[in-house]
Amino acid sequence: MAQRPWSTGLELFFKSTTATSASQMGALLSTTYSWAVKAQFQLAESGGKKWYFPAPAPKALVPISEANKAPDFSSAEQPFWASEQTHSAPDNTK
Repeated sequence: MAQRPWSTGLELFFKSTTATSASQMGALLSTTYSWAVKAQFQLAESGGKKWYFPAPAPKALVPISEANKAPDFSSAEQPFWASEQTHSAPDNTK
């Protein structure tokens, strides 16, 4: 893994298994892989208080215990977790 800091975030690089294909008894067998991304930033103050980002709006009334849950890849709208659907990069190609 490698990382590159940016003024607006942190870019991470991972080595991934490559897709494979093979022919067996006339049938083409293939294996592909994909990534699902979830991210959470935690900031701890010297007094022990933790801040979690992204955080839901204050009016959402989501308990802080939700921040300690593992990422749920079946839900794009999980509180305290960013995904490529909820926090995607802007499309500058237009």
